[in-house]
Amino acid sequence: MSTKNPRKTAILNRLKILQFTHRFGWLRTRDLACQVSLPSRLGDPNQPPDFQPASATSGALRMAQRTIRSLLVSGFLLQTKAPDGALVYSHSHRGADIHRQTGVEAKSGKDLLRAHSIGYYRHRCISNEIAISAWLVGCEVTTENELVRGDCPYLNKGW
Repeated sequence: MSTKNPRKTAILNRLKILQFTHRFGWLRTRDLACQVSLPSRLGDPNQPPDFQPASATSGALRMAQRTIRSLLVSGFLLQTKAPDGALVYSHSHRGADIHRQTGVEAKSGKDLLRAHSIGYYRHRCISNEIAISAWLVGCEVTTENELVRGDCPYLNKGW
């Protein structure tokens, strides 16, 4: 018998999705499923990442879809259709309020969801996939969205 509390797991998954949408700006369902369901530190952080996109299981995708749906209904996430037809998600004003309550400077991602060219969209998708795969093997990553916001802790260290 499993000792995990399903309600606690659901709450943690919701918080993780809000955290990842804040860090990355916007993400697709499959990106969120990889980050929420797969444990980080899967590999040796001393080895370079293989730059292969992480893939989630069908169960992880269903879990991400259920969690995203509940966040959309609650008003914590925003959704739009990307140039390639994929659905992308960002946190709303209510989602940003969750971050502000914990002392993290955040604002709504609605501006990030406005229409972009297919080239910009593909560039950001590839950038996010590389960052996610590196994060999953244990590397410290800064997302492109964090760089654009000027919210990069590694730049302040003088690296």
